[in-house]
Amino acid sequence: QAFGRQKVLQGLGLSLAAGHFYALVGPNGTGKSTLLRVLAGDLIPQAGEAAIAGLSLDANEAGRALAAVWVHENLEFQVSASLEKISALHAVICPGWDAALFARVRSHLEMDLGRRYSTLSRGQKVQFQLLLALARKPQLFLLDEVTAVLDLGVREVLLGELKLAVQERQATVLAATNILTELSGYADRLLVLREGGLASDESFEELL
Repeated sequence: QAFGRQKVLQGLGLSLAAGHFYALVGPNGTGKSTLLRVLAGDLIPQAGEAAIAGLSLDANEAGRALAAVWVHENLEFQVSASLEKISALHAVICPGWDAALFARVRSHLEMDLGRRYSTLSRGQKVQFQLLLALARKPQLFLLDEVTAVLDLGVREVLLGELKLAVQERQATVLAATNILTELSGYADRLLVLREGGLASDESFEELL
């Protein structure tokens, strides 16, 4: 993948296994966000192939939408609706929606669904997006440096729920971060990108 003359991802071979929580690190400009955008279907690969659960990202839009959820701090909803209305819409359009899980996590977060999304802080928006993602129960969670904007207590609740999804239903989490300590106790694999390729794939705990 290149942007103008600058090559970001090149010669990258990566296979993510079910039932693992991957931390993705690397210097700025090595392609962490680009990789997540490709897997989310937001960016079409200029070469090579990408697939989720055996479904090509180019050929199966519906399958990809069900298999993966991408969360990043710049994600915005195009409506100034309440959190209650937004979550009710997701409950209708997302086949795997788990209302009980949504209610339980929302209660732990003490989130007021009567608020409008446009009035939330950056961290509160990410918090709500992660709550929606958890309730959708995708096979793959793609998180682009979102933990840094969350309060400690909120981060522990949401990362704990992601770890449960990995352990109980073999979901996969790929979380790009610049602060590895935030994922300690949750991630079990560490992926390091360098010069557009995969430099290492190791046990998280053994390298810390």
